Amino acid sequence: MPHIHKLTLAFMAVLGAMTLLGCQFPDQSADAARDGENGEDISGTLAIPVRAEYPRRDSISDYFETTSRVAAYHQVEVMAEAVQRVSEVLVEEGDRVERGQVLAELDRRETLASLRQQEIQVSQYETDYDRARRGFEAGVTPRMEYENARFAYEQGKANLESQRIQLDHLTVDAPISGIVTEVIARPGMMMSSGTPVCMIVDPATYRLVIHPPERELQRLYEGQTATVRLDAAPDRTFTATVSRVNPSVDPASGTVRTTLHFEDAGAGDLLESAFARVQLVMTTREDALLVPRDAILEEAGREYVYVVAPHDAFSRDELDSDEPTETFIEEFGERLVARRVDVETGLQDSYYTEIVEGLDEDSQVVTMGHHNLRHGADVRIMDAEEEAEELESGIRLPADEALERAREIRAAGRERQEEEEEEAPEE
Repeated sequence: MPHIHKLTLAFMAVLGAMTLLGCQFPDQSADAARDGENGEDISGTLAIPVRAEYPRRDSISDYFETTSRVAAYHQVEVMAEAVQRVSEVLVEEGDRVERGQVLAELDRRETLASLRQQEIQVSQYETDYDRARRGFEAGVTPRMEYENARFAYEQGKANLESQRIQLDHLTVDAPISGIVTEVIARPGMMMSSGTPVCMIVDPATYRLVIHPPERELQRLYEGQTATVRLDAAPDRTFTATVSRVNPSVDPASGTVRTTLHFEDAGAGDLLESAFARVQLVMTTREDALLVPRDAILEEAGREYVYVVAPHDAFSRDELDSDEPTETFIEEFGERLVARRVDVETGLQDSYYTEIVEGLDEDSQVVTMGHHNLRHGADVRIMDAEEEAEELESGIRLPADEALERAREIRAAGRERQEEEEEEAPEE
């Protein structure tokens, strides 16, 4: 990649210099292309280097692009249910836990002592109740005494059960399976009922909520696919599908709440609250004729491209310049020119634009160097590697040397033509 980047910079640098030369010679009128004391015509001697490529056939989609943040549908803030000091924390951020797994322990000593005392008291109540029951059955214990003993025993058992529940609350366990994203409790911290201990999210329920404008409501539907890229995982692309479209419009924002679920929600690269860039596919067209998006130019509301064509494809009026001599063809090769072609475009994505009318698959479209072209300008197709080689080898001449060389070539061509005319036999 660094090598390609350097080549692109080299191409752009040479392109700028050649554009100046091209504008000086073939891209201006005939009067502007004449130089020197004798006013010799040097148009066509220097061609602007461009990159060009043929259109491709492929599918293209129209996207609604927006941003959001990843959020888990199942996320729980685990709270303490007792008033006590933390004795131990058994998890850290990033740990995967299962439902029922112990997360933290609170100090149990006081509660255990109260529980033991209650167990002894319940045992006493049970003894009193058994004695009263036997006496009541024998007819020697009054009913009131029997009922009081029974109520005391039942109350003692209820208090014992309450003590056991309080003891259970001193153990904080996971209510769901998932990943611990935050731990608040620390050993020695005093907790009270309702104080947060940690946060758990279920990665299998990661989702995105986006808010398209209401004008897109008719194009939203369940099962619609989207491409998602996360800043936290730039090297990976995720796929999400629309699972719910709110049938109403938010009157405050004029948007429609739309929920998307990830197809691979359990993937490790998905992170809670990660910033997401969403491309929701709205329309797809198959077998479309596509050109790079940057190749499209616009003027006065009309879109156009430049295509590369042989010089003979144009008339003299279209070119507004002289035909090249054989000398120039021998020196520079076949002459190519840029032709402006108006086009009608269709769908567009981040890289390509659909051409509906104006081009076919055989049109070689200029994709770099076209911003300074004009109809009929001399061009030559080069890639970045060729430009870099010429720069390194010194083949590329400065403007003044290139101008002098053009004059010499023109003069040599005229001398050769005069010699041929002198040697030709008279009819």
